[in-house]
Amino acid sequence: MVRPGLLVALILLIVPLCVMLFKPAAKAGPNTITVNTTDDPGTSSECSLHGAIENANSKSTNSDNDCVAGTGNDLIVFSGVTAPITLSGSLPAIANTLTIDGGQKITVDGAGSYQVLAVNSGATLNLNDITIANGDNSSGDGGGVFNVGTLNVTDSSFPGQQRVGRRGRHR
Repeated sequence: MVRPGLLVALILLIVPLCVMLFKPAAKAGPNTITVNTTDDPGTSSECSLHGAIENANSKSTNSDNDCVAGTGNDLIVFSGVTAPITLSGSLPAIANTLTIDGGQKITVDGAGSYQVLAVNSGATLNLNDITIANGDNSSGDGGGVFNVGTLNVTDSSFPGQQRVGRRGRHR
């Protein structure tokens, strides 16, 4: 027969141990990459949108930009950037899971000459509070965003697109 005092002592020892062992692991959120310039493609001392997407795609850091390393599940935000980002060429195609949050103040402008964004098959792009303007893809559809992956858009606009395509999955 077990004495009540011993039973209480065992419970006090076992319960905290079980809580520690069976505690669910914290879910890893997206890695944040902060763009700090309107320059395209930017310099090695800046984190441009071009450099942020490169790092998110490669899941590493790149010596030609000052952006943090990507992880494959990344969030791009903007700090000190209020003027439009006017592209000097198309941005790298999205290869993993990426969210771009413009904070309702960022415009990415394809200057009527460049496709702004492309989403590869198997990749996911989430656009939040951003304006994608004046995109052009002279070789086909998708001046603002050419999508063959998954594209989720929230509170964003797409003025002045030269070619608009409907491919892939849109939500």
